[in-house]
Amino acid sequence: RKLDRPRETIRLVMKLSGLSSSELAISDHRQTFAPIAGESGSYRVSIATEAPDVPKQDPDPPAHLTRPEPYLDSNDAVVVRTAREVASDGTPHDRAKALARWVKSNMAVDYTIGTPRSCTEILGKRRGVCRDYATLFTGLARAAGIPTRTVGGLVYGDGRFYYHAWAECWMGRWLALDPTMGDGPVDATHIKLTQGGVTDMFRLVGAVGKIGIEVLEVS
Repeated sequence: RKLDRPRETIRLVMKLSGLSSSELAISDHRQTFAPIAGESGSYRVSIATEAPDVPKQDPDPPAHLTRPEPYLDSNDAVVVRTAREVASDGTPHDRAKALARWVKSNMAVDYTIGTPRSCTEILGKRRGVCRDYATLFTGLARAAGIPTRTVGGLVYGDGRFYYHAWAECWMGRWLALDPTMGDGPVDATHIKLTQGGVTDMFRLVGAVGKIGIEVLEVS
């Protein structure tokens, strides 16, 4: 089913089939996965855009979400300096949006890059795919003291769903930002299947080429 204005989609209900693991069926304040009886790996998924007044629903994030980890070398001197230059003022929300805008403006899409790279390497080259945009943003946000995790999943564009990566920042609640597309809240075609660090996105490998989507409702 064609979605005419995906970036303006505020609610999406679909049947998603072919998930290789129930760990990919993540429910949170944006999306709900409900297993379909008798159909292994199939779910009814409801997704809505971020509401600015969503109350705090999760506990405080783990402390490691402001620390370096594989591919997220947020303690690198150049990463720290860049984060301070771009996001030195304002609320955590203001600083996160400033970083998202900066990543989108300073990166160039390069589909020839197929392997994961560190935040530092991406910052030096400033080219890559959505995974690189999300990795760079997450590293910079952590360097700015904003608890942030990378997200892997699906997004709609050009008449189909694609594998995609973005990020979520903790500001009393999780706020999803897509630095590949801009600094606004993500639309309802963003389907989250992994969350955490860059290596957590590797769990999508088992789902590649197997996921089916039937759109049931859209607004």
